[in-house]
Parts: sequence; C-alpha cells; structure tokens
Amino acid sequence: MSSIYIYSPSGAVRDKVALRRGIKRLQELGHEIQVDPSALKSFERFAGSDEERLASIERATTSGADIAMITRGGYGLSRLLPKMPYKKIAKAIHSGTTFVGLSDFTAFQMAVLAMTGQSTWAGPALISDFGSEEEPKEILNWWMIQAEQPFMVQRSRFRRRMQSVAPGRCLQSKSISNFHSDSILNTRQPMALANNQ
Repeated sequence: MSSIYIYSPSGAVRDKVALRRGIKRLQELGHEIQVDPSALKSFERFAGSDEERLASIERATTSGADIAMITRGGYGLSRLLPKMPYKKIAKAIHSGTTFVGLSDFTAFQMAVLAMTGQSTWAGPALISDFGSEEEPKEILNWWMIQAEQPFMVQRSRFRRRMQSVAPGRCLQSKSISNFHSDSILNTRQPMALANNQ
C-alpha cells in the first residue's frame, strides 16, 4: 500500500486517542505510517509556533512518502503562506507525494496552486476521518485507493485558469490570479467533462 506522512500544519491535536486510533486503522489497512516529530506540539491554539509548523511542512516535502496527510484542520495555515517552501512542495509533488487535507488546508491548496501550478487533494484528515470512534466510511477506503493513482492537471482555453481532475472525484476550476476556487462541480465522470471543455 502507501507510505503516509502525518503532520500538523494547523490546529493543535487535542484528541491524542483519536490520533492513535487513526494511525492504527491506517496501519491495519496496510499503510506504512511516519509521524512528524512535532505533530503533537502545541502553542496557543496551533500545533506549534509558526516556525515549527513551517518546519513540519518542509519535513513532509522531504519525507518521500506517497501521501502527506494532515492530522486536522482548524486555523493557522494562512499565517504561514508568505514563508511556505513552495519550491520544495512542488518538487515533492512532482516526485510523487500527494498532499491531502481539508478545512484550513484549503489555504495551503490554493497557495500551492497559485505559486507553483501544482495540485493537491481535498480529502480526509487523520483524526476526523480515520480516528473517530465509529468505523470510517467506506468512501475513505475508496479514497485511499484512488490517491495512489495519478491525476491530471490541464490548462483550459482561458488563460490563468486551471482544471484539476482526480479519478472519480470532481472537476475544479481555480483562478490562479484571484487565489480562489471559482466553481466545483460534483460529477461521477469528471474526465468526460474535462475532455468536453
């Protein structure tokens, strides 16, 4: 299966039991898990100081993992955007690391797209999706399989717009210059939509 690097670029991990449960579930699915040394740090409401969280992102870029997954969302990534190691993130993505997360991770996604043209995944976070007391939804197992498959990024006819399409996911049109998502269309056949543009 995949190697997964777990790191905390946003809010502090408050539920360590859920974190351990999520790691155990992923291991039981056959994934190799590596946890960032500062994943459990806490500074005010954040998972460490800004410098510590930037260092965790940088370690994720050099981990060589197939997937770099956040522990949780929350708040705090927008504070890091001016200092993020964009070249290292782009190199890691080009080398095969898929960065995935939700919530506050959207700031990371939009910044990486705007600064490098590289795509990341909107998907599960360790604690909320794999660490909950109830069993993870079947869709999460499906997602883990899909994350191992390549996806494409295409430039559309419109200058400064990109479309990112993940297998079985959704079509997204993001404006690079405006730094936001223009639209998200949920569909079961995103590749067909992309080809018809």
